[in-house]
Amino acid sequence: MDKLKQGIEEMQNHNYEEAARLFTESIDENPKQPVGYINFGNLLTHMNDYERAARFLIELLSLMKKPLQLITDWGMFIMNRKSSQKLKSSFFKPFKKV
Repeated sequence: MDKLKQGIEEMQNHNYEEAARLFTESIDENPKQPVGYINFGNLLTHMNDYERAARFLIELLSLMKKPLQLITDWGMFIMNRKSSQKLKSSFFKPFKKV
């Protein structure tokens, strides 16, 4: 089983440190693959670590040509947190570059 699938299983089993380790290894091994960033961003959002999750999702945007998954994840991130207006406006900022 690949590290992303293992990481998802660990996350589902509430083994967040192990999931983070596996997602980190996956990103280190495949830095241009967006799926690792998606999963790590989702893990951090699930753990209420919104600042770090935002950094992963922003990094993800630079890797994706069609950021549909990112739009969904970023929207969930904003909805799961009572976000400031600054954070909400940052949701749209990257799309001006695309």
